Amino acid sequence: MGIKVAKFGGSSVASADQVRKVAAILAADPDRRYFVSSAPGKQTGDDAKVTDLLYRLHQQRTGDYTATLTTLRRRFTDIAAGLGVSPDRLDFEAEFAAIEEQLVSGASRSWLASRGEYLHCRLIAAYLDWPFVDAADVIRFSKSGELLAAQTDELLARSLTGLERAVIPGFYGATADGSVRTFSRGGSDVTGALVARVVGAEVYENWTDVSGILMADPRIVDSPRSIERLSYTALRELTYLTGPRTPAPGSRPTPRRSGPTTRPSSGWPASRATPPSPCASPSGAGCPGSPAPSSTSSARPTSSSTWR
Repeated sequence: MGIKVAKFGGSSVASADQVRKVAAILAADPDRRYFVSSAPGKQTGDDAKVTDLLYRLHQQRTGDYTATLTTLRRRFTDIAAGLGVSPDRLDFEAEFAAIEEQLVSGASRSWLASRGEYLHCRLIAAYLDWPFVDAADVIRFSKSGELLAAQTDELLARSLTGLERAVIPGFYGATADGSVRTFSRGGSDVTGALVARVVGAEVYENWTDVSGILMADPRIVDSPRSIERLSYTALRELTYLTGPRTPAPGSRPTPRRSGPTTRPSSGWPASRATPPSPCASPSGAGCPGSPAPSSTSSARPTSSSTWR
């Protein structure tokens, strides 16, 4: 098979154990060559997402932020210790000293929020021994915050050419002058789709913590079944009709030059994902032979935990 791009949501990379599962998934298929990740999500129901902690840190920048900064530092150092990534490979004390310096100097909300993906992907790259490609160098925004697709394609192609594998943080990019900008929540899905488009991926795998797209909310219905197949049209409509838990942003830039998006589960890698197709026939019988639309969708399943 051809190249696969694998994007993992925050719940799938929330702890050292989860990252090890991700590493096993990547190792199981050598076609999975490009990895895009969100920042760590919740480990438990009482936990906080790293991105939410970073937003809180920005709110506290003129007051007492020590407890929040300590929580963030501990979160990353615990994951690093659990993975056996030593400080000589990635020094989080130095990284958080730099974050604190930028915080008191007036760092932007976007820059601070982006540090979750940046630090976590550097950590995962060190653990996997894969090259790290900073999204600020390859995802280009205008000064008004609009994605510059043509420039992004060019920068991604230039950076990824010659790299057999790479780790790319989701959620953020930068303007030409280096000012960090972020997508809206759900933006790591967009990053994965942009990478898949540029590398001509056979499949864009958008991994989460449930299998496929569920027929019902598991908080209401016990063990709902996964939808076996959805048309591109139905899947795109689902992203707009089911509210904030099924965000549309991840569907917008889906590759013109790559294959379908799938939604496998990092907890059950062998379970069935929900593949989009030109029509909704479970068997595929009668589906038109034309290629997939130029903007496929990566809808978020209803789930007991949100992720980005």
